[in-house]
Amino acid sequence: MCKFIEDPNFWAAVSAVGGAVSALAALATIRQSSISSREARDAQRPYFLLEGPGIKHLPQSPPFRVILPVRNIGVRPATQFEGRIYIVPILQGVPPAMDLRFSVANPIPQNSPTPWYNDTLVLPDQCPPHFVFLGIEYIDPLSGRHYHQAFYMRWDGVQNGSTQPDFVHVTAQEKAIMNTQFSEIITPYQSGG
Repeated sequence: MCKFIEDPNFWAAVSAVGGAVSALAALATIRQSSISSREARDAQRPYFLLEGPGIKHLPQSPPFRVILPVRNIGVRPATQFEGRIYIVPILQGVPPAMDLRFSVANPIPQNSPTPWYNDTLVLPDQCPPHFVFLGIEYIDPLSGRHYHQAFYMRWDGVQNGSTQPDFVHVTAQEKAIMNTQFSEIITPYQSGG
């Protein structure tokens, strides 16, 4: 064994293996640094919350206001913001009450409320519950990446002239129903970006 340790080729091999291990460790460090840098950048991307959506009475209602306010809670602004609002009775086979596309021309900075509303809704004294879908897409100007978000809600309609004002969360089962029935509308907004 001593003769083996004294052999210069043995130490050259040990040195080569040590160098290879050091090179692999350096590559792993560079890769991890790159991943961490990308994750830090992605954590600052634009991201939207939907706050207080529903149907509001106007001073001279009807008509009523449909309002879907979103707020950028990300660090960076969002550009080329576009969306689609799809409101359809829960009963199958009934045409949508509203199917609108909209856009925001200006960049949307951090914590900037971006209310979308439409003041033309006229409601009857009786109106069944509806599914409400809001899909948005936008660009992070720093990375150039496109992002999509989907919001699933339910509106409980009008009973005896009393309008339910809020859009509420759907259940997991209702979301699955919406994804099945309206997949053509919803699918473009489902990817996380």
